[in-house]
Amino acid sequence: MGETVLMSDKKCPLSQEDLEFLQKYARKIIKRRMEAPAIVFLESMKPLNFIGSQFMIGFQPIIGAFFDTASYDRIQQILEQRESIEIFIRLIEDMVEKRDRGEEI
Repeated sequence: MGETVLMSDKKCPLSQEDLEFLQKYARKIIKRRMEAPAIVFLESMKPLNFIGSQFMIGFQPIIGAFFDTASYDRIQQILEQRESIEIFIRLIEDMVEKRDRGEEI
């Protein structure tokens, strides 16, 4: 759980807690073997991640009426970082490589 994403050209803009949060969801995606559709979806959403985070702010009162919003708020804050989707994709790809080598993810 202590692995980090290495950004070769610059420092990672996400906190360690944010990375661990994304790793939790990356593990869920990989466990269900949904990494290919997830990566395609994430790649298509990359240009819209900041706009999506702002829409999430608008929908928060509606979502909050039915669900616990702690994870929702965290995802919204992570999406405000432009590099967050690329980092999430890298996490998924790195974990898939580990899984394919037989290592624990």
